[in-house]
Amino acid sequence: MRTAIAKHALSDASAAKRESLSALGELHGVFQPIIAVAKGEIIAYEGLIRGPTNLHLPAALFAAAAARGCSDELEYRASEVIVRGFAAAELSGLLFVNFSAQAVIHLGSKSGCEQLLQILEDCEIPARKLVIEITEHERVVDHAGMVAAVRRLRGIGAGLALDDFGDGGSSLRLWAEIEPEFVKIDRYFCHDIHNDGRKVQTVKAMLRLAENFGSRIVAEGIEQHADLRVVRDLGVDCVQGYALGHPSRVPAEAVPAAARAVLDAPDIAVFPQLRRAYSPSVTAARLVNPAPPVSKAMNNQKLLEIFQADEDLPPLRCSMRDCPLASSIGAVFWSASRCLTTLKSMVESLARRSWKATRC
Repeated sequence: MRTAIAKHALSDASAAKRESLSALGELHGVFQPIIAVAKGEIIAYEGLIRGPTNLHLPAALFAAAAARGCSDELEYRASEVIVRGFAAAELSGLLFVNFSAQAVIHLGSKSGCEQLLQILEDCEIPARKLVIEITEHERVVDHAGMVAAVRRLRGIGAGLALDDFGDGGSSLRLWAEIEPEFVKIDRYFCHDIHNDGRKVQTVKAMLRLAENFGSRIVAEGIEQHADLRVVRDLGVDCVQGYALGHPSRVPAEAVPAAARAVLDAPDIAVFPQLRRAYSPSVTAARLVNPAPPVSKAMNNQKLLEIFQADEDLPPLRCSMRDCPLASSIGAVFWSASRCLTTLKSMVESLARRSWKATRC
């Protein structure tokens, strides 16, 4: 059975395009779980299209469709296959389906919404279980049209998500305008995050944006338990990746035991420190603040006169040669600084986890 969406798309296509689409081979959907961190449960699945052996992954499949001039037809057919596969698998939770920005504008038209409701009704899936995941959002030119389309889609009960936020073409303006229920962080910022302080700070910034816009953050590309532990303590809402489950026609309906152990563990991740970039313009000479040395033989009156003569002097300058304790004091302060930094990270993580728990 073809869906109404596919019928509409294919009816406008030429016979040659329909034949080109059929020549791509048999399509099927696979599903990857999305887990809510606080609950440790699967709340959704992302539907992904797969082709025959030689065109198994979407990139190869859509490249072949583009070469044959039937990319739009493939996009609608893929959504049909995914929705039907989700219904056949009788999976619970939400279904994320990828659509390009232009396809979303079509779906959000009056006829598009009617067609979308028809396919969902045919598959006995309520509209509230569908999350339309917008891809290629950097190509949005008609922002007013997109906002209007999103309003209509929300009117029938569907949810919205932005995919791969943080890549080169991400649109912060679109995030602010459509206020999606979910925003997926590009996998680059989540992969190996436990070793990269810059990625930690970037994800923190996205979490602040999500709080302002009322969106839930999904961390994609979680393949290592060490990364899962970090995003858990950063306060990320949801996670997706091989560590939580591979895409499959019949996906797991429970979180893997090893991943669940990480989510439930009482330990707190220590975030990697941010490494400052080297700047050749900053030299030791520019950092030096000349000041007269203070020896152990100097009396208090002389020391007071030095500070009164120059209010910009640092609080203390001690000669290593004349003051044997100076090196020890420096070591103590360095160690204390490191301890305070680690303690601060632990307290912040604990506070975030406590806050997340109260939300649930």
